[in-house]
Amino acid sequence: MRNKLLLLVCLCLCAEAALAKDTPKREDFDAAALLLEAESKKPNMKAPAQEPMRMPKPVAPPEGAEEVSANYPNGNLLVHGFTVKDKKVGYWYFFYPNTQIKAEGEMKNDKRSGFWVYYHENGKRSSEGEFDEKGLATGEWKRYHQNGALSGTGSYENGKEEGVWTQYGTNGYLAATTCYKKGLQEGSSYMYAPDGSVISKGSFKKGERCGAWELKDPENGSELKGEMKGGLRVGDWVMKDNANKQTVLFKYDEKGQMKSVVTNKWE
Repeated sequence: MRNKLLLLVCLCLCAEAALAKDTPKREDFDAAALLLEAESKKPNMKAPAQEPMRMPKPVAPPEGAEEVSANYPNGNLLVHGFTVKDKKVGYWYFFYPNTQIKAEGEMKNDKRSGFWVYYHENGKRSSEGEFDEKGLATGEWKRYHQNGALSGTGSYENGKEEGVWTQYGTNGYLAATTCYKKGLQEGSSYMYAPDGSVISKGSFKKGERCGAWELKDPENGSELKGEMKGGLRVGDWVMKDNANKQTVLFKYDEKGQMKSVVTNKWE
């Protein structure tokens, strides 16, 4: 029985890790994208005002349910909940090794159900949202930075991101907007500097960058433009380098390999 329970715990924690991930990650497409991490005393569009924190509602376990728990090697509680015929039911808690709650919510027939909340190790919320009767994320979800500020909002359908997802910096400025379809990036994508200027724009198709892409350094106005195909840079990419007063032409083949670089200094 104990071995079966530990196996159930491991499976449950794996599922939790997949759904408790941070805001969809922004890959560093170019050095300019790193400016998203900068903060500003005068941020651009702010994140929406946070509503009062919603909490899951603990439910009484079904009649005949068995209370179960498991511990870390240091003795601290790892997980606590209930089972009926080895299936997870009722209200469940997951914990970090330091005893801080990692996640909490209701289980029905071995699946997450209703509203769940996930936490950072410092006790601040990391994400929150609903699960449907199949145990899949559904509807609007919110994600939070470790300082408690809203980091992103978007919707799930059948456990996959769908529609526009919006990301915010730790001080609330608008950092990025990306469109999703069935869990993959699809359509327009924008990244913003803290002052509101666009530092990256382009399109995705089935999760891969495609078509025309532009990147801009908001500090000096330098620009990089070119074509993407299947997530790779192809053809001619032109950089207007204001810092060094030059234009740089990068040539790529169809496999995304750089073939040549030509630099022209401005007079």
